[in-house]
Amino acid sequence: MMILKRKLTLTQLSLLINTSNDENLRSDYVKTLAQYKYKKTKIFKILERCIKKDKSSLVKISALKLLAKNYSEKSWHLLKWVANHEGSMPVLAELINITKNKDYKFSDKNDVFMEILLKRVAHTHDLCMKESKFFLDLLFLLNKNAPRLYWAEVKFWFLTESEGYSICMVKDLESHSIYAVENGHIVGLSFSYFKLGELPESIGLLSELEYLN
Repeated sequence: MMILKRKLTLTQLSLLINTSNDENLRSDYVKTLAQYKYKKTKIFKILERCIKKDKSSLVKISALKLLAKNYSEKSWHLLKWVANHEGSMPVLAELINITKNKDYKFSDKNDVFMEILLKRVAHTHDLCMKESKFFLDLLFLLNKNAPRLYWAEVKFWFLTESEGYSICMVKDLESHSIYAVENGHIVGLSFSYFKLGELPESIGLLSELEYLN
């Protein structure tokens, strides 16, 4: 972590976080907030702004860790906001890591956050809750290979033709996805353009799967 030559006021540090074009520096500035033992309300507001407004996953993750560690009582609603609205898969993956880590005070909330994410998957991709588990696991797996992956970049497309199913490929900047959904169930999957190395065990939940490449 970067060490500042002199301790800045919170106002100065907040300005640096808001105006720097270097996401690595902004992330370091956020980590520096841990050195301040006063004006906790102001620090909380700075972290909240980073999480809701900053475009960098690095900055958001730094803010999320500090928030969960030092403001566990105040951060519950903000963490739920992240689960409901955040689009960056690295940030969402970090949120789940925090709820699994006993060093934080949210280890008993993992099921709550997982349910929120499963509902998001079900709503976004017209899936039943049970099969949403596979797609959420797949998103976390893809996140390992594409660290800038965003929730909306992995898309499902299903086209009905007279002779049966037609699976349409959608190419995004950092992901390729091919799959088909019908009546809330995944009926087709193709990973010929992926370099996954493995598939989530929850693929066993796809009771209506007819096509797998």
